[in-house]
Amino acid sequence: MNERTRRAGTIATRMGIRFARLVVVPAPFALVWVLIKRPAQLGEAALVLAGATVFTFAFYFVLIFTLAAAFPPPADRLEFPGAGKVVWPLIGLLVVATAYLVWAERPR
Repeated sequence: MNERTRRAGTIATRMGIRFARLVVVPAPFALVWVLIKRPAQLGEAALVLAGATVFTFAFYFVLIFTLAAAFPPPADRLEFPGAGKVVWPLIGLLVVATAYLVWAERPR
């Protein structure tokens, strides 16, 4: 494994875990809500939250690994060149779009 791939993997793992935490942190509150409203569906809700956490990590790992491998960071830092101008706004837009799609598709 060359240095470029190793550094891309490090960045992708670190950021994948950060984005997965966005799913994991509110998960107990969601499970309590399901327990209050529909106790019979608690097992299903737990599986959905676990799947969402794994999918979130995998999605952002692949996305960030690809970007970090294509635009390698400088040797003395673990960040993208121009990350504040291109990469993080793109990822933020994807997060907002995903949240909108989840909110718009919920049953009423």
